[in-house]
Amino acid sequence: MYDTHPGDQTVFAVDPQILLDILPDGLVVVDQHGVIRYVNLAWQYPGTETLQIGCDFLTCYSAAFNLSPTTIEVVRTGLAAVLSGEHAQFDLDHTWQVAHRYGSVGLSMRPYHRGDTHGVLIRQVNTSSHRQVEASTDEQSYFLRMLLDAIPNPIFYKDRQGVYTGCNTAFAEFMGKSRSEIVGKTVYDVSPPDLAAIYHAADLALMEQRGMQRYESAVVYADGTRHDVVFSKATLTDEQGNVSGIVGTVMDITEQKRVVEALRQRDAILEAVSFAGRQFLETSDWEQKIQAVLARLGQATGADRVYIFTNDGVREGQVHVSQRYEWVAEGIEPQINNSDLINASLQKTGLGRWEQLLPQDTPIYGVIADFPPAEYDLLMSQDIRSLAVVPIFAGTTWWGFIGFDDCNQERHWSQLEIETLKIAASIIGTAIVRRQNEDAVRRSEVQYRELFDNASDIIYTHTLQGLLTSVNNTAIQVTGYRREELIGQHIAQLIAPEYLECMQTMTRRILAEGETTPYEIEIMTRTGQRILLEISTRLIYDQGQPVGIQGIGRDITERHRAEEIARQSAIQAEIIRAQDAALAELSSPLLVIDHQIILMPLIGNIDARRSQQVIEELLHGVQRYRALMVIVDITGMGVVDTQVANAIIEAARAVRLLGAQVILTGISPEIAQTLVGLGVELEGIITHGSLQYGVRYALKHTRP
Repeated sequence: MYDTHPGDQTVFAVDPQILLDILPDGLVVVDQHGVIRYVNLAWQYPGTETLQIGCDFLTCYSAAFNLSPTTIEVVRTGLAAVLSGEHAQFDLDHTWQVAHRYGSVGLSMRPYHRGDTHGVLIRQVNTSSHRQVEASTDEQSYFLRMLLDAIPNPIFYKDRQGVYTGCNTAFAEFMGKSRSEIVGKTVYDVSPPDLAAIYHAADLALMEQRGMQRYESAVVYADGTRHDVVFSKATLTDEQGNVSGIVGTVMDITEQKRVVEALRQRDAILEAVSFAGRQFLETSDWEQKIQAVLARLGQATGADRVYIFTNDGVREGQVHVSQRYEWVAEGIEPQINNSDLINASLQKTGLGRWEQLLPQDTPIYGVIADFPPAEYDLLMSQDIRSLAVVPIFAGTTWWGFIGFDDCNQERHWSQLEIETLKIAASIIGTAIVRRQNEDAVRRSEVQYRELFDNASDIIYTHTLQGLLTSVNNTAIQVTGYRREELIGQHIAQLIAPEYLECMQTMTRRILAEGETTPYEIEIMTRTGQRILLEISTRLIYDQGQPVGIQGIGRDITERHRAEEIARQSAIQAEIIRAQDAALAELSSPLLVIDHQIILMPLIGNIDARRSQQVIEELLHGVQRYRALMVIVDITGMGVVDTQVANAIIEAARAVRLLGAQVILTGISPEIAQTLVGLGVELEGIITHGSLQYGVRYALKHTRP
């Protein structure tokens, strides 16, 4: 477009104040033909050909910066427009490449006049460094935004007037709004009025005091739920140190507080369970303490009603239950007198599901609104909003259930609370089993008393000092004394004088050795008649210590007559068999202590027949009750010899084959010394001095 004149060395007179070589921007002056008339030092880029005076600008410029044809054409057009006066100014940004390096420049052309000549002043600014700075700044801003958005806690910024100026993604989601709906708004625009007033007051206090601020408050989430949170805020300052706003973060502590409350609730329930255990240990009659236990459980759980139903059995194929005990909070209507809850069929009342779940040791709990319709109607008629029902087992038998009602709110029971309530139900079940066992012992005592009183031989007991403590009817008939005359009398007063030394010797022997052979003495009746008795005695133990002597005396006065001897022998044999059977039933009953724990107290002596009977009874008991712990108590045994020890060892081996552990209790110092002297090895058998410690050990090692 332009003619170039390389040989023309005409130089414009240029204002030295404008064309200073120290300027950082490149300056060049071209004439109306596009020939370079002046160029400053800033055009000397490392690695480029320096623009030369007298060269065609477009040619040199293109060669120096490796410009594309498109860029050269744009520069040419702009240069022509300025020279012709079509444009008073032309600006262009473009990129260049030099020695495999890239850059960007801004090119600005303006008319240049000097005297009666004119040309163009071209200024070139290197924008690469500016763009790098801008890019770095943008990159840092992007990284900061990504970092803040990656933080799960809500973060927000506010200016001095409390207007939101920014937030991260978590805060926007927390508010349930987009950033555009938050930025430019105040807390009064995005929060409930009551909470907004709290937030705003806290912001003002922080900006007044400066520094940091931390406080607990409540917020309403986007889903409308109210949560407990902790606000952490700090003031922002400008370059002059003035407060320009605040930055804050929100930490949701709702779940944390819920966990703390659940642990507090669990501890309260555990304390109530401990209270129940202490109450039931004070007496075997658990029914005397049940109201106090229910009250404590109700207060600990925060329930409005606590009650116990018993399993009345199956009739016509349906399980029937009855409410027996109840505690209610103040203002709650009791149900203990509700006739519909006595001898009620679970199926007919709409609780058929309970009939299936409770015997399987499965608790039933939750909000009533989520229950099946039939259950909902029944429970709502009792003003129940939520409940927890836990089965009670007496041993392995489903005895009934304990229930906890909430009549004022829809409570969601935690698994932790339910597990704790199951412990409470287990404590009650243990108390019931204890009462059942004691009832069984009392029945055995009645049977023994009947045998004691109706035996044809004289049966008596006395203290170690010789004072009579009990006599049977035969002793009264033979001696002629009334019962009240005999009780408390020293036994020596009934014995003929010449037999006193024999009786004293046998008493010392039984105390020293624990066993005696039968011996004969004569006693004096009230009328002075002498009666010859064959005496057999044994020690009576209490907690492993001898406390008295039991004796059986048989009248052998008429033994010289053969027929009488034969008859008496038959009677004696029958009595002994009956006594053995009664003693076997009394001395080795199988009792269920707790789930998977059975107890067999052994009383009296053990021979080969009874040893086999004990083993068989233990094996059947382990299998029947699925026992893991078998307690064998020998407190009531008079003699423990090699035969007895071997019988216990054989029983332990047989029980272990079924997967159960034997615990031997009631070992007195004398028995321990005897076992050591006999060289008896009780390997694999756990021993405890008393039944109480044995039961504690079994409970500890069978409960989860």
